[in-house]
Amino acid sequence: EARPREHKKLNQPLIAPVMHLHFRHVPILSVLQETTGRFFENQANYQCESGYQMVGSSVFICQANRPKCVPTKCPEPPLAENQLVLREVTYQVGVVQFSCKEGYVLHGSSVLKCLPSQQWNDSFPFCKVVQCPAPPYIPFGDPLTSSLHFGSTVKYICVDGFLLKGESTIRCQADGSWSLPLPECIPVECPQPEEIQNGIVDVQGLTFLSTALYTCKPGFELVGNTTILCGEDGQWLGGRPACKPIQCPRPKKILNGKYSFTNFHYGQTVRYSCDRGFQLQGEETLRCLETGEWSTEVPSCKAINCQPPQPIENGFVEGADYSYGAMVIYSCVPGFQLSGLAMQTCEESGWSSSTPACLPTDCGLHSAMQLTTFLFGTIILYTCYSGYELLGNPVLACQEDGAWNGTAPTCVSIECTLLSPPENGFLHFTENTLGSTVQYTCKPGFTLVGSNTRLCLPSRQWSNTAPYCKAVTCNSPTQLMNGNIRGENYTYGSVVYYECNPGYQLNGPTERRCQENQKWVCTLQISFSKVRNSLAEEEMGFWQ
Repeated sequence: EARPREHKKLNQPLIAPVMHLHFRHVPILSVLQETTGRFFENQANYQCESGYQMVGSSVFICQANRPKCVPTKCPEPPLAENQLVLREVTYQVGVVQFSCKEGYVLHGSSVLKCLPSQQWNDSFPFCKVVQCPAPPYIPFGDPLTSSLHFGSTVKYICVDGFLLKGESTIRCQADGSWSLPLPECIPVECPQPEEIQNGIVDVQGLTFLSTALYTCKPGFELVGNTTILCGEDGQWLGGRPACKPIQCPRPKKILNGKYSFTNFHYGQTVRYSCDRGFQLQGEETLRCLETGEWSTEVPSCKAINCQPPQPIENGFVEGADYSYGAMVIYSCVPGFQLSGLAMQTCEESGWSSSTPACLPTDCGLHSAMQLTTFLFGTIILYTCYSGYELLGNPVLACQEDGAWNGTAPTCVSIECTLLSPPENGFLHFTENTLGSTVQYTCKPGFTLVGSNTRLCLPSRQWSNTAPYCKAVTCNSPTQLMNGNIRGENYTYGSVVYYECNPGYQLNGPTERRCQENQKWVCTLQISFSKVRNSLAEEEMGFWQ
């Protein structure tokens, strides 16, 4: 501090004011020598304490700047090279403290002091990277790592059949320990297998390599794998199977017959029947079994033949054809009269009636004539019941010699002539007496023209004219675009052929046959699916 003051000796002010300096305590400065005066241009000598060096002049002159002391400077520590962190120690000049960056451990002295000689009192420390121990063991897992130092990671993988739960990696921390939590290897568990329609699944387990077995209910067969396997990723291997209905193959067609069906699945039936005049040999119904086979062999249709007619005593049988629709005629030798039906027809169940018999002819008077005496001249008039005709003299007279003038007549049944069956048809009757009827039918593929019944009249003639069987005719087949049809006969059993114009190819059957239902049907053997698509009338029907 300096302030002007009066000069005591001159007792007058100076031209230049005198500055009076008051020395204050200057830390870290040590006064080597101080003048007795504190006036302008007085001098004071300074020196630094141990550990400090002088910056500036050591002589302090009043009205001049005083010197100052700064810490002694030592070489820079190799911080980056040794991963060191430097921190000055508070209130301790020239003293520094070393530490390491995260993940490193200090080796050497942590505190150094800079000496007046501008050297450190000890060698520099260094930092060494932290090393973690071997990775922890986890059951059923393996660690994968290339280094164990700070910041490195370990990845865990699980053995087959186990899945990793948690983070797959852990990290080496600055304190030399591994980060937590550790992952776990838990057994693979597959979800519950899917159910399948019309099937059953038998689960043997849900862990790795466990199996599940699929089976189908009766009437269904498995499509796909019967066994699936729980894989290492927790998914079932082998795919989901399915149960489809068991289907039997298409039954064989039979000659002179047909079969009806709904479908060919398990449990369904096929019913066979024969054309008229044929009889089924074998089982009528076939059932589709769960093995995909039919329950029995396909039947056959055999032409109906009746057994030879039984011979009759005192009579004989006419007719050598015993096939379906054929007739035989019974008659008696003279003196015998037939009891029963004279004509019999071979039908599906056999002959149309029981065998007749030949009984002795009774030529006595009619039971209605119960007279006790016949006087001379008595005349008897014979008449027959309806349906019978008198054969002989209808009048007898009692003569004078007590004998009748002739033999008594007989009444014989009125019979119409025997009829023949129409061509391609059948004749059904039991007898040809007055009032009896006959019935006409036609073979498959033919239709009857005329009345189907005729009556035996008293005139011994049959009523109506004889009908005949006319072949069924199909409608003209649909014309083929870009093609033509060969065949002009459209009656039952006839075939027409389809052909394409040059440059076109036929798509479908090449020929069709006229059926008894007056419809055209394919005669080539094609797949059932195609038949269902192109012949809608065949569905829920029969195949011929």
